[in-house]
Amino acid sequence: MYFIATSNICLKITDIVSKTDYTRIKQEYPDISAVMIGRGFLQNPMLAEENISSSPCDIKKLKEFHDLLLEGYIEVMSGEKPVLFKMKELWFYLINFFADVEKYAKKIRKCEKLAVYKDVVEELFEVVNIRLS
Repeated sequence: MYFIATSNICLKITDIVSKTDYTRIKQEYPDISAVMIGRGFLQNPMLAEENISSSPCDIKKLKEFHDLLLEGYIEVMSGEKPVLFKMKELWFYLINFFADVEKYAKKIRKCEKLAVYKDVVEELFEVVNIRLS
C-alpha cells in the first residue's frame, strides 16, 4: 500500500512501480515532499535509481540485486526452505519485470532445492527479455 504525505495530510495512492507512476503522482500532487513506496520496490528494485538518474533498470542490475539478496538470505537463514520461500515471494513481484515468462514462473514456484532454483533463475536471466515500462 502506498501513501503520499503533504504537511499533516496522508493520502492513499495506487501502486508506484515505474518512473511514469511516480511522475504522474508528482504532477497530481505538486506540493508533496515525499512519497512512500513499498511493494513497488519489490517489483522494480531500481525504482529509486530510475527516478534520480533517469536511467531505466537493466537486466545486469536486476540480476545483481537478486544475487545479493539471495546471498544475504542464505547467510542469515537456517536451511534451504526459508530461503526458497523468501525468494519465491520476491518473484511474485519481480516476474512482472519480464516478458513471456510463465514457464519460468511455474518452474520457480515448483523449486524445492536451492540448486534447482539457482539454475532456473540463471536460465531466466540469460534468455528472457526485460519489460521496460
